[in-house]
Amino acid sequence: FSSVSIHFFFLEAMALLWNCVNGTGDGGGGGHYLGGEGNDGKDGGRGGGRPKGLIVADVSFLIGSTIELVLSYFYLFDQYAEVNVEINSFNAAAQSLWLMCALIYTWYTLRWICRRKKEVGSR
Repeated sequence: FSSVSIHFFFLEAMALLWNCVNGTGDGGGGGHYLGGEGNDGKDGGRGGGRPKGLIVADVSFLIGSTIELVLSYFYLFDQYAEVNVEINSFNAAAQSLWLMCALIYTWYTLRWICRRKKEVGSR
């Protein structure tokens, strides 16, 4: 069952990559994304680009889901894969990449909430 969810995570990672390559991953319509800085970080938060931290999070999610996708086939076809130290080290690396992605997105979300509260409070 886990290998099915891994395939969905991989599809989500590929969708993020597709949006990034095609330029549709900027939050829609070119407005500033999550209230963050643009790609260059020099425009004072008014840029239309995706913040570098979110790009790092998306890349770590893509790499982690790719590793997990490959490992899911090892777990499916190799009966000793769960006790293999090398395979488990790759699993730990993929889980660490997913954790880094989650922490970055959590930080950007909390930052966005704080900025929205300041904007609403200043009105």
